[in-house]
Amino acid sequence: MIQQIFKPEWRTHNRTKRLIYSKYMTWLEKGGYLLVLTLFGLFAGSFVYKVDDYISAEAVPVTAAATKIAAADRTLVVTAWPQDFAQVKQGDRLLEIVEGEPAIRQFLLWQAVQASQKAGDAAVKGLIISKPATKIVSAPSAGVFRLEVKPGDLADDKAELAKVVDYNHLQLEGTFKGETVGAAKAGEVARITNVTIPAEGDTIIHGNSPEGPMLSRSIATDKVRKALEDNLKGTSVRLRDDIPLQITAVSSVEVDASLSGAKSNATGQILDPPADMKFDGTVLKGDHKAEVQIAALPESARKAADAALSQILQGKIVNEPNGSPFQISGVGDPNYVVKAKATVGTGGAGQELKGSSLSRSFNATVEIGSPPPYLIDKVREADKAGKVVTAKVEIKTGSRPIAFTLLRRS
Repeated sequence: MIQQIFKPEWRTHNRTKRLIYSKYMTWLEKGGYLLVLTLFGLFAGSFVYKVDDYISAEAVPVTAAATKIAAADRTLVVTAWPQDFAQVKQGDRLLEIVEGEPAIRQFLLWQAVQASQKAGDAAVKGLIISKPATKIVSAPSAGVFRLEVKPGDLADDKAELAKVVDYNHLQLEGTFKGETVGAAKAGEVARITNVTIPAEGDTIIHGNSPEGPMLSRSIATDKVRKALEDNLKGTSVRLRDDIPLQITAVSSVEVDASLSGAKSNATGQILDPPADMKFDGTVLKGDHKAEVQIAALPESARKAADAALSQILQGKIVNEPNGSPFQISGVGDPNYVVKAKATVGTGGAGQELKGSSLSRSFNATVEIGSPPPYLIDKVREADKAGKVVTAKVEIKTGSRPIAFTLLRRS
């Protein structure tokens, strides 16, 4: 006899309820199948769908490409024909210089004699000093002339005398880090964002005009900050769980405002690029750098270190913490942990060492492709003001299935 577990009345005899239950179970079953198929599809797709890998650097200076004019020897700059920031053409005369210590001494003597004779100094009347040969430096390319060493000043060997800047080619040079830094190389695509343009006053205006959002660090000048500083200086301020403090200066101001006005035909001041604006770039060149730690040294290196250590320490007298002298008579079984700098080479000598990374980076120069005119003007303005435009740069190092990324993070 089968034991009755469920009572006869456990299942409803209402046909409507039974129909609802049957539909519910059917759709629950179909929903389960659909959920499993969806999860399986997402799992399979994660091995097909790829995401890009990037290495990045913050606050990278934006500079213009430049052809530098360097000193070949100790150099005296005699004359600079163009003014600083003047436009020059290829082949234009830029500098008159004297190279070499003997020639510089003779030129300075000749210059002093010339000045004394013009002043009517009888002591040098009739004295003849030959003028040494000078060298004329011409513009290697067209662009904007930038003078680094003023006329009358001396420059050391290999020092930068001047440069010709091409503001149509903007570059960013920085140190990039990231998990995939080992895959970085020249020719990779770069993404430039968060362009920051410094200006006098450190007052940022976030404005909303009929034409859309506006951003500027320059149109407010320094007056807003100074007005606030004049009113707030000396005012007490209390921080949470802290002693009362007093305001001494206003360092920066950020303003949100609704701007009204009308279109104008006059030339206006250039605004800053929005924070979400992106520029494309290309890696022109780059060098891999690393700082590594090595514990397992080659036998030859260990023996050389042992000999050097023994020579330095054997017989040396030191004072112990309690002040008593102690003479070292021997060094036994030393262990070395070596920190070294490394870069990409053409092949190392001897065995390959195993090491651990302390820091890993890629020093690269990135060029912005077809920079907009307003960015060119802003970089030029920043150069004249002695300031630096910066940006965040990300270099693409490859792509991989999203599944690998998720597995590495789990």
